[in-house]
Amino acid sequence: MTLAKETKTLFDDFFPSQFSQGNSHAEFAISQKIKDLYPQHQHIILLSEINYFLSGYLKSEGITLKSTEKHSVHDYSHDEGVKKKTEIGLLEFAWNNTDFMLHRFSWPNELGGSILYVLVFKGQGNTEAEQLKIGEELLRTIYQWGDKNADEEIFVFVDGTWTKDVKLKEATQTAKWENLVLEEEFISNLKRDTETFFSGQDIYSSLEIPWKRGILLLGPPGNGKTESIKVLLKENRRACLYVRSFTSRGGSEYGIRAIFEFARRRAPCILVLEDLDSMVTPSLRAFFLNELDGLEKNEGILTIATSNHPEKIDDAILNRPSRFDVKYMYALPTQELRKTYIEKWNEKIKISSGINLSEILVAEMAEKTEGFSFAFMKEL
Repeated sequence: MTLAKETKTLFDDFFPSQFSQGNSHAEFAISQKIKDLYPQHQHIILLSEINYFLSGYLKSEGITLKSTEKHSVHDYSHDEGVKKKTEIGLLEFAWNNTDFMLHRFSWPNELGGSILYVLVFKGQGNTEAEQLKIGEELLRTIYQWGDKNADEEIFVFVDGTWTKDVKLKEATQTAKWENLVLEEEFISNLKRDTETFFSGQDIYSSLEIPWKRGILLLGPPGNGKTESIKVLLKENRRACLYVRSFTSRGGSEYGIRAIFEFARRRAPCILVLEDLDSMVTPSLRAFFLNELDGLEKNEGILTIATSNHPEKIDDAILNRPSRFDVKYMYALPTQELRKTYIEKWNEKIKISSGINLSEILVAEMAEKTEGFSFAFMKEL
């Protein structure tokens, strides 16, 4: 398949004027224009992200995916600096003896951002249902492949798209509570709050409350928040969506919407928001709260957020029970915990090098490391 003359006209003539007009229903205008340009083809309109699973599925089948056009407009915002404002692209591939074109459009608007896909192909048959069948079969196959391959995987949100993170997945497989120095009751409560969530769907339903939960892990860096998450991901064996930034090509508002929409489709799942205080800026606060605790139910989503600076988190997020029900404080370790950490470290070096610290030296080191995080002690 090659880029059609009509598609070039679409990029060169129609879209520049369409986006400059601030059309109130750009999705309709764009999809209608594509239908006009390809009147002998079938068209399926999608308003949700499909790129990741499409490329993953086609790659698994050994099918070449060709990108033939890509346009973007750059803009500046105080929160994000220079960013891509609009992206337009065309992907071409063949599946089951049928040529497909997938048009992709994303652009910012007053609600944060919009995304539109239009799948164009020539179906077979006499009725509309018969002609759409091959396209619908393709989408069903892609989404089923995505569902099958999403369980227990870790997806990381980067610049508006989801990428499977194999290294992070591998890191969770070696994580265990024994490597962390935390109070037994602390670990027990944290495990309970995650395990009972996924096993308690019927209880939530019987109480007529949304099946969702939010957990905040708070405290200075280097005291086990990230490592705790790795163990929880390993033990709960659910799809994990890992987010370090809301930044996307359509803006942070679009990024927030895309994250929660993907989480709702992947549920039951674990949504990890790392360094929440730095991500939810004042300009994003209302939009974030609407997705976290607005009209959407977010059924089956366990949200685990971390923050090194809880004092910077808005009170509407920190102290609203329906948003984050449980909070765990990872404070700087006490002398007793520091002693336990040094003893664990001492056992490791004794095995590897034969060096063994005396009990007196271990106690002295624990006493003199007051105010140290575990991460800082590790560097000593």
